[in-house]
Amino acid sequence: MTILFSFMGDESDKVLLDVEMPDDFRNYLLSINVKTLHPLNSPRPLNPPKGDFENRAEIPVPWGWDEYTCNKLKMLRLNCDNPDPGVVKNVNSRQFHNLISERFGLGIPGSTFSDSYETFLRTLEKLEAFGDLVVKPTFGGSGYGFRIIKKGEKGFCQKEIETLIKHGGVVIEPWCKRVYDFSSSITIQKNGSISSIRHQRSVSNMHGAFIGIYLAPEDPVIEKYVSIQEKAVRNAAQALSDQGYFGPAGFDSFAYIDIDGKERVAPVIEINARHSMSDVAHAVRKRYAPDKYCFFRLMSKKRCNLPDNYSKWKEILKEDHFDPDTQKGIILLTPLRLKHGNTVVQPSRNGFFLSAGSEKELFEMDERLRMVLECKRFVN
Repeated sequence: MTILFSFMGDESDKVLLDVEMPDDFRNYLLSINVKTLHPLNSPRPLNPPKGDFENRAEIPVPWGWDEYTCNKLKMLRLNCDNPDPGVVKNVNSRQFHNLISERFGLGIPGSTFSDSYETFLRTLEKLEAFGDLVVKPTFGGSGYGFRIIKKGEKGFCQKEIETLIKHGGVVIEPWCKRVYDFSSSITIQKNGSISSIRHQRSVSNMHGAFIGIYLAPEDPVIEKYVSIQEKAVRNAAQALSDQGYFGPAGFDSFAYIDIDGKERVAPVIEINARHSMSDVAHAVRKRYAPDKYCFFRLMSKKRCNLPDNYSKWKEILKEDHFDPDTQKGIILLTPLRLKHGNTVVQPSRNGFFLSAGSEKELFEMDERLRMVLECKRFVN
């Protein structure tokens, strides 16, 4: 997924990869006037390429800070200016989110953190009146590890819940009928001030897993909820700063229908103390389709049957393939195939950028894309 970072930055930047960016993929992008950052391939283990980094003044910008990233960049002798990885891990946890939720009115009413199975059972009983519930591990995003418990269900797996609790605890909360999903992104400065705040609509599947980012010249849905979002995001950013975090951060929210049939907003249901996928979406749109209706989407390998070369890829898309003159069409943002060890494989997740002249045209194009990708004729 780090290849997606190659669409950010400017021409003086380079992207450091743990995989090789295939030449045919770069040639494909150049054929439609799409530029990526110059790739610096750095295979594991951490062996710094001689002369490439030593005594360089550039400040590295990763997706997010963790021990692996810090160690790698130190090995490459790059100058790092980063928050403590322990702080990053803490503020990314659902335990921390739950701690600040009541203080700022964030997230979903009734959401409760449990660090023991006994507490979990008491919470389950307390929230029974809300209907269906969802259990979330303290770490993980995009719907990963979620466990839905239907109203009245007694047969949920105790061992599964206990395993999640042993790995940091769980949050249990009412399962909401979503109407719209949102994401917000900001940059938190060392002094606690924030900049580059923006809000966009995101798209998730029925299980809450991330699908993509929708960007439009004007979005009445965003405008409707922007004041609630703005206040919640600023409060959450202050809480992160108070813990010692600085750098990029993303926040997920959604509008939902409550048990009384009223539309409500759950502001800041997730904290991502790192760069977010919306940063990629905005960067691509700004360069290649600034005034269009755009959709940045991800698809898993199992639902995405891609051909093995870029000529076939253009052929199957036909008129939906991106045209740099009209700024409309579909751009493939991840390679068709990558070398993993000694094996050539399709990426586990595949990225696409769609642009059109209207919202209707955009999602009709997305429907055609999904129909093409779910076709089995390209499977070897």
